[in-house]
Amino acid sequence: MENPYFVAFIRSIRSACTVPSRRVVATTVLSSEAARVKIEQMDDLQGMSDLTLLVDGWEDQAGRSFY
Repeated sequence: MENPYFVAFIRSIRSACTVPSRRVVATTVLSSEAARVKIEQMDDLQGMSDLTLLVDGWEDQAGRSFY
């Protein structure tokens, strides 16, 4: 997020925009978005029954899980 080319690109689209730091995006923004999506999904599933949950786990070449 601190890349000057990225900041210039964002400002060329919307000059009043303040680009957040990587730390803000990684903590505040992602946490807020994850909570929003979770609430939205729970609302969508409210009252439903007989559901199947499928999770596709990924691993890197060293065998570390991304899941």
